[in-house]
Amino acid sequence: MNSLDPAQRAVARELVEWREGLAERGNRPVSSVLQDATLVEVAKRRPQTSERLSQIRGLHESTLRRRGRELLDAVARGRERDGIPVEGDRPVQPDAADAPLIALAEALVRARAAKAELAYELLATRADLQRIVTVVRNCDDDGSQAQANVRTLQGWRREVVGAELLDLLAGRRSLRVGPALDVQVDG
Repeated sequence: MNSLDPAQRAVARELVEWREGLAERGNRPVSSVLQDATLVEVAKRRPQTSERLSQIRGLHESTLRRRGRELLDAVARGRERDGIPVEGDRPVQPDAADAPLIALAEALVRARAAKAELAYELLATRADLQRIVTVVRNCDDDGSQAQANVRTLQGWRREVVGAELLDLLAGRRSLRVGPALDVQVDG
């Protein structure tokens, strides 16, 4: 997304919100609605017609038939939004010490996803978990400003697993393997 100009980023934001809603309603991973690369390409081109939309690589005919109008509507809403400026700072590079913390966080997310009968990817991606670990590692305060940029720490995702993730990474919760080889959360 950092390669997009502010107007394209506004369209991308609208497409992401549309894709998230559709994935949530269908209880499916967001990538099954629209792949990231295709979403970025749609945001770059900002098509206004079905013909222009059909020229975008990665959009299959079946997707165009089922969701073409919705995609064009999302693009139109994005065109109406104010541009989203490109942030000056590049994302923080992962610290090698983060790998075990990300694996631990992923275990909790997978356990909560299974319990809620949700696809794991609906709750968090590895990139989301990396951002959460970075927030916890680098924030002296409560990290609320940084948390606002991580979807796993917002809304229904926070209720399902986000708050527990923060507690786990702060040492207020722990994971263990139960008698039936299931992951159990203590704390």
